[in-house]
Amino acid sequence: MSRVDEQARTAPRWSLVAIEIALIWGLMWAHAGWLPPDVNEPNYLGKAKHFWQPEWCARDFFLQTADAHHVFYWTFGWLTRWWSLDTVAYVGRALTYLLLACAWWRLSWSLVPRRAAAVLSAALMLAATARLHMAGEWVVGGLEAKAPAYAFVWLALAEMVRGAWRRVWPLVGIASAWHVVVGFWTGVGAAVVWVFARLAARNEGDGPEVPSLGKMGPAILLGLLLASPSLYGMLLLNRIATADEVAQAAEIQVFTRIPHHLDPYKFFVAEETPPYLSMFGLRHVGLIALWAVLAVWGSPSAGLKRLNLFVLAMVALVAIGLGIRWLWGPSVLDDPRRAALLLRLYWFRMSDVVVPVGAALAVTHTIFSWEPSRPELARWSAALLFGLALAHFAVSIDRWVTYPYPLADAKTIGRRASVAEQRHRNWRAVCEEVRTRAPAGAVFLTPPYSQTFKWYAERAEVVTWKEMPQDARSVIEWWDRFREIYRHDGRRTVSLAHSDEEKILQLAALYGADFLLTEANPSLRLPLWYHNDSFAIYDVNRSDDDRAQQRGSP
Repeated sequence: MSRVDEQARTAPRWSLVAIEIALIWGLMWAHAGWLPPDVNEPNYLGKAKHFWQPEWCARDFFLQTADAHHVFYWTFGWLTRWWSLDTVAYVGRALTYLLLACAWWRLSWSLVPRRAAAVLSAALMLAATARLHMAGEWVVGGLEAKAPAYAFVWLALAEMVRGAWRRVWPLVGIASAWHVVVGFWTGVGAAVVWVFARLAARNEGDGPEVPSLGKMGPAILLGLLLASPSLYGMLLLNRIATADEVAQAAEIQVFTRIPHHLDPYKFFVAEETPPYLSMFGLRHVGLIALWAVLAVWGSPSAGLKRLNLFVLAMVALVAIGLGIRWLWGPSVLDDPRRAALLLRLYWFRMSDVVVPVGAALAVTHTIFSWEPSRPELARWSAALLFGLALAHFAVSIDRWVTYPYPLADAKTIGRRASVAEQRHRNWRAVCEEVRTRAPAGAVFLTPPYSQTFKWYAERAEVVTWKEMPQDARSVIEWWDRFREIYRHDGRRTVSLAHSDEEKILQLAALYGADFLLTEANPSLRLPLWYHNDSFAIYDVNRSDDDRAQQRGSP
């Protein structure tokens, strides 16, 4: 047992614990303290508000589709009855960051029980997840279901590295309740570690006790019970969909809507030139290599060995995902639907998070293990690495200071600050006009890549690119709507400002839209309801008889 491992039994002073947790909490705000809404907050909080207030944007297509994150809606949705979405986002972030900070401190102390070690490892982890991911996964950002899920993942890992297996499974269950995919893969990884720990204990004979499956049975059952809200919701999503519809929806999800998360040929593989990896792939493979060197170099503690095995299991998922894409891809079996049904399980998500966790804790453990024999090297190494991590936080702060607009608005207002200022002002103005003047039940055709219309205007939309539903039938309808409205040539997404007026009226009648919000230029020969320098609103409401005729009704 290493010196660092031995000190894990030492109880810290709670005042120092509070200070370190506060520092980690502050690092998280520096890392992701931009204005709400973040890119996924309109989806999550919009759904949460509608869950508690069905009359809010009652005719919105996305909000009426099946709910997938009930625990999130139960926890945060009721706050939207009294507070604005902005306030709920800030409060939710603050609470989630605090939970994450506490969970990280416990995980770090379980492996490196030294003052300031948790702060250093947190800084390294945050920088690595932001700079060295491959599939766009992150932990600390806007308020959404996966952030609390990862907090309970870290708590489960803390118990795992301590060998407290009966505590692991309930925590995995809570993580699954928040986000079923995150919790599921965590459970798979923990099971792999348990199997190897059990085999090692049996071979060594006198090692630490690893409970049998039977002895862990009550804890596993409790974990399943805690996960049941999410598991039940997942089972209900496609209860009325056919197998063909599920496969079609999976293909849309994997290869059309979110290939940047699910299809490794879009973010990991570069087929044209050696080494046949994208820049994202190269960076992440480099981080995996660093972690692998640290995993076998020196004298890792027993707890760190268990964590390293968990990381290895998550890296193995990447290899399996690559194999699925290669085998069922065009070069071999050429069965994209079969590939999509498997790739939709997010084989690459956990590596984006767990490899930075493993590398950060392995680096911190290595540095603090030098302290007894080489204290100067340990101190200078810690200072250098913390300084490098601070450079990441400085860049993050500079980014949201020089671009002081919500990230969810970026695709509507542009990413250049010089252009974004006026467009953001005009976007808020047009949304405020809708909120104060448009009928509460009105439905809008909005710019295809807008994300914050409901957040500001509180009115329903026909469809947007970001708001892909979760159930198979709704995914298919979402794609049919988006293609018919915005992809007039079958490939390129076209603003309705460039469409034929009669076609717009037909689409409005087909989907029950009352207004069109689009670019101000070029202008359309439709009744103008509002305009400013950037955006215009047109009244496209036909009579009920016209709408019935357009839908093919008698």
